[in-house]
Amino acid sequence: RNARLYQELENYSSILVQAVEERTTDLEDVLKQVQAILHNSPDTILLLNADGTIESVNRAFSETFGYDTGEVAGKHTDLLAADKWSAMLREAITQVRSIHTSVRLEITARRKNGDSFDADVALASIWQEGVVSGVVCSLRDITALKEIERIKDAFVSTAAHELRTPLTTIKGTAEGLIDGVLPPDPETFHHIYREADRLQGLVHHLQGVSRV
Repeated sequence: RNARLYQELENYSSILVQAVEERTTDLEDVLKQVQAILHNSPDTILLLNADGTIESVNRAFSETFGYDTGEVAGKHTDLLAADKWSAMLREAITQVRSIHTSVRLEITARRKNGDSFDADVALASIWQEGVVSGVVCSLRDITALKEIERIKDAFVSTAAHELRTPLTTIKGTAEGLIDGVLPPDPETFHHIYREADRLQGLVHHLQGVSRV
């Protein structure tokens, strides 16, 4: 009986060892996949501890901020944000940890050499056994998008001004004709035509810009 029990225990132990090895292999494969995704992501990704300090970063982080991995380990995210934005980032991290939600915000980030750039930041809490153990921080350089937005706003403002001038002239001349203030001679109508032609040209240019 003892021999039989010993043999069953040996068999069970062998099955358990095999199951552990298979599970370990699966976990290693998953870990490799996650590391491949993180290090090949074009966005900067940071893993933060529960207190908001930096635990690890991906390859894009060093390319974006100019820091080596060892330089930021254990440091707070304050060194990544400029002036007032560091407090805003810290507050967002605290919010993610306390109410267990994701947060998105735009900040002015700061590189190691002191240069600043516009950044879109996404934060999400990491749960382990019902407790928030850390925060994932994804950061993207949106300087080019912000510049395009500023150019767009300036263009719209300029276009509105340029369109307003001929429209005001056409409307004023038409009102003068209606009220009898201006004589209905060919020169008045030519004036309206010239302004309408100018307006048509502006609209044509706007359509060209829209196609570009």
